[in-house]
Amino acid sequence: MVFFFPFFFFFFLLKNMAEAGTGFLEQLKSCIVWSWTYLWTLWFFIMLFLVYILRVPLKINDNLTTGRHYREAADFSTENTALKQR
Repeated sequence: MVFFFPFFFFFFLLKNMAEAGTGFLEQLKSCIVWSWTYLWTLWFFIMLFLVYILRVPLKINDNLTTGRHYREAADFSTENTALKQR
């Protein structure tokens, strides 16, 4: 009788671990389902943000031209400063 006790104890542990594993798998499945919901929500808000930002032309060429003029003005003022120091 003492010999069978460890076997039954081991069987009892396996049964409880299987039930706990099932609970873990259910929680994992639930987490995955909810994560997809959150991902779709995030995607929706990103699309709304992009529509809001891109509702007007970006005028990239104007921005680059302004930057080039600023750089040329900075270079010109640096050259004038160097000439004045001579």
